[in-house]
Amino acid sequence: MIGQRLSMRLYTDRATQSTDDWGNKGVPVWNSNLSAEPCYVYVKGGGEQWADRMVSNQYDLTMIVGRKADIIEYDRVSKIEDKIGNQKYGLMKIVGIINRKGHKEVSLKRWSGDNA
Repeated sequence: MIGQRLSMRLYTDRATQSTDDWGNKGVPVWNSNLSAEPCYVYVKGGGEQWADRMVSNQYDLTMIVGRKADIIEYDRVSKIEDKIGNQKYGLMKIVGIINRKGHKEVSLKRWSGDNA
């Protein structure tokens, strides 16, 4: 039932971190994790933020993937493509995963720098 709606393709990266001689975290190394995993992204809620005379649109992006998709929180979404291969979304971070009956619902946040 949910499979028909998964019309987009997800590409993710997963960070591996080494530690130095003193046990401090090293620089994360991003390796490809998933490629062309079926998904669907939509806007869930949102609105406008006003400051002086400036307007900023704030919207929550949510993604649906199959139950067996190998994703964890803080994986990096490298890109999401539509049916014909056009890139729809760029770098994003997975910040939350809710397991539903037939799928996973994933909260996404825009990527800003190398905030692992």
